[in-house]
Amino acid sequence: MTGYGGQRPRGSTRLRRSISSISTTATVFAACSAVGAGLLTGCGVLPGVAGGSREPITVMTWAPDGTSATNVPGMPAMAKAFARWVNASGGIDGHELNVLTCNEHNTPAGASDCARRAVKEKAVAVVGSYSQYGSAFLPPLEVAGIPYLGGYGISDQEFTSALSYPVNGGQAALIAGSGRQLAQDCEQVSLVRPDTIAGDVLPTVLNAGLLAAHRGPVADIRTTEDAGDYTAEARRALAQAGADPALVGRIGPRAAAQKAGKGCVTAVLGDRTETFFDSFRRVESDGQKVRV
Repeated sequence: MTGYGGQRPRGSTRLRRSISSISTTATVFAACSAVGAGLLTGCGVLPGVAGGSREPITVMTWAPDGTSATNVPGMPAMAKAFARWVNASGGIDGHELNVLTCNEHNTPAGASDCARRAVKEKAVAVVGSYSQYGSAFLPPLEVAGIPYLGGYGISDQEFTSALSYPVNGGQAALIAGSGRQLAQDCEQVSLVRPDTIAGDVLPTVLNAGLLAAHRGPVADIRTTEDAGDYTAEARRALAQAGADPALVGRIGPRAAAQKAGKGCVTAVLGDRTETFFDSFRRVESDGQKVRV
């Protein structure tokens, strides 16, 4: 071989073994890739890959369910379906995939409890989950060295933690993109959103899309995320859509609305978004140039 004088270099046996080990690991990664939904990023730390053990691979997925606000029961259900498909196909490189699910109840305590359970059950990763309480669930995972893979992207911490691996722009990208779309047709936008920590960032990211297209800023309408009626919020949103906030202060919301240009109303209220628009349709005034 050129450079070695035709002699086998010392350590070449160890080199071939290393290459073989890398190849085996790559195979595991490829097998994990078929699982989808972010299940495979944690495969590089799977137990038993180097030693040939066939211990089960445990991961966890969590989401809120049965709450009075946002519910995402399909997420853990899909994770369980993936596990059944993977195991019916021989597992991940011979390992059985064990998917744990947890209801985080849309509360910080619930999210923290799910994270601590992931630590207790020795999960190699938390995958494809939904929770707005990144500040509650990421610290326990970070202490235990458990990666958070492919989360929904609703909390800031998912984009700042060294152990979080998002696979898309999350809610921030969705809302900013909505701002760019709204800006094409709306001179002023009213945003109805929950008065929560997660909700506080929504006007900022929506404005990012609006201002990029030389519109905005948005009229920020705060409310509870679990109300049964949003009539008052609908009236405020209608009054301010298309109206200059300073003009609202001078001549009142109804008069300002009559002077408004092309206005739009949008809402980000999880499961209650439909409830809001039911209220909106009941109070919409024919004299206001507002689009949904």
